[in-house]
Amino acid sequence: MIAVNDNQKFWEHMLKKLEERSPTRDYNRAIDIPEHVVPTPLEKLNDMMRILSARLTRGKRNEISSKYHGYEGFIDDVDKEEKANCEELKSVIEKDKQVMEPLLSKIQDLVNECGKKIDDL
Repeated sequence: MIAVNDNQKFWEHMLKKLEERSPTRDYNRAIDIPEHVVPTPLEKLNDMMRILSARLTRGKRNEISSKYHGYEGFIDDVDKEEKANCEELKSVIEKDKQVMEPLLSKIQDLVNECGKKIDDL
């Protein structure tokens, strides 16, 4: 490396020698091949749902958050409390008649239709 006085040339030389001695490689341990991928339209739908649900639940989230501020005593079961909060927030989303109810109905129809096709695979 000192004789070459150029890192780039040295590594190019080393890679060339490695390739000459071992012309093939198994990249299966280095390259990740995912078991599944999410199609772009579904990614967009998920992003849209995150935005809509955040907007719809803003008030309820603030209400829930305020009950924990200055909380007196201890919460016995935090997991149970978190699950109850999720159910309250889901309820707000699922009861929205203007946007979410029609959208969720269409999504459920797709789930039902595709579920039958998946069972046939």
